[in-house]
Amino acid sequence: MSDIDPSDVRHGVKFLIVGPLLILSAIIRIIAARLSSAIPLSKIPSIAAGLVRVRGKSSSHSPEIYAPFSGEKCDMYFVRVSTLWWNIWSPEFSRGVWKNWFVTDGKSEIEIDPEEFEISCRRSYSRILWWWTDDPFLEKKLLDLGYEKSSWFISQVEEMVISRGDKIEIVASANPKNDGLILGHGDASECTIKNLERSPRQWTTYFWLAFGVLLSAWGFHIIGTLSVGLTDFLSQAVAIAGGIVMIVFFIVMISRIK
Repeated sequence: MSDIDPSDVRHGVKFLIVGPLLILSAIIRIIAARLSSAIPLSKIPSIAAGLVRVRGKSSSHSPEIYAPFSGEKCDMYFVRVSTLWWNIWSPEFSRGVWKNWFVTDGKSEIEIDPEEFEISCRRSYSRILWWWTDDPFLEKKLLDLGYEKSSWFISQVEEMVISRGDKIEIVASANPKNDGLILGHGDASECTIKNLERSPRQWTTYFWLAFGVLLSAWGFHIIGTLSVGLTDFLSQAVAIAGGIVMIVFFIVMISRIK
């Protein structure tokens, strides 16, 4: 007989929900990265209206600003507050701050309007908040950004910065503005700004992918043993088969992206 307590069936159901969600999240991130890299790289002077991918250095026509939590001088900072829901961090609030921000190749430049952009950058500040957390400094900084502490149970505050001179890569829509162009959201479905100086570690995506496969396999094992009444051997076989199906699904999804 299995040594799993029958009351743990609910955990099996949770694993079968959270596992595929983690796998799907990893697939979306990898697909987005591959789609972005498939867009031809444009030089700033020759940019035309439409979806473009540009590389250059961060610049601004205004003095540098200070990130609220790390205190770093930068051209742009991005703050996000996420809450933990079913073992997944769900964004609850985000705010980007910048002034007259540009990307330049040293000779030419184009303005950036990063509203609704996805920021890909290593964190300059991260803090886990529990329901009993009492930090007047942090709460004041969040209030200044427009976020008032709610009745969170577990939340995370993250800050990402792009400093002057940082090498950045932007995938965005080049939209007309006055006599020139501006990089903004426009009709582009996926706009990203990647800080090449502080690129996030890619292994984390594959870690969550592997973790999602393991959770899914363990969920198959629990449900197969307790709900269906399979023997330990058969439930383990079902778990392995389920894990293989998840991996094959992942490979097929990625291979279809050109």
